[in-house]
Amino acid sequence: MRYIFLILLTMSLSSCSEKGRMVANRYLTPVDTLNVEIGAPGLIKILGNQLFVDYSFSGEYNIDVIDIQHDSVMYSFAKKGQGVNEFLQIMNLDIFQREGNYYLGLFDNMQRKYIAYSIDSLNRYKEKCVPDFINKLDLNSRFLEIYEIGHKYVATGRTEKKYTLLNDDLSYNNSYCDYL
Repeated sequence: MRYIFLILLTMSLSSCSEKGRMVANRYLTPVDTLNVEIGAPGLIKILGNQLFVDYSFSGEYNIDVIDIQHDSVMYSFAKKGQGVNEFLQIMNLDIFQREGNYYLGLFDNMQRKYIAYSIDSLNRYKEKCVPDFINKLDLNSRFLEIYEIGHKYVATGRTEKKYTLLNDDLSYNNSYCDYL
């Protein structure tokens, strides 16, 4: 029994070798962590060295932007409320590129609006940044998430089909995929 165990152990170790030498497991190595307290965020997106973190359930602002390289919060934005450029419930963050610029799209499910900010403008004007565009949904829509894909949008929610394709003004285009 010992010999079988030793043979199996030798085979498993030799299968991890590369040209006759042992190779460390590249997937289980420790990684650096942020010291910034990000709590229990609802949504997280990353672009370059910036981490966009949704705090819809706490604080005055919904989104913190964290500089990963310097391990610090750069700024917060997307104030909570029902006023102009304020948010009640952000259901998704969406980073996309359009004409060479990166944008952060936020969908407020309660107010039925999709707002996109230029990330360059956000980094410059921080919480005082105005959106690049705002699209509003029909108040009777039943979408829970909306993502921008090349001047159109894909939405999911409580609808007849799984996915709905919307035009650039968030008007209905077509629905796809039956539920199981």
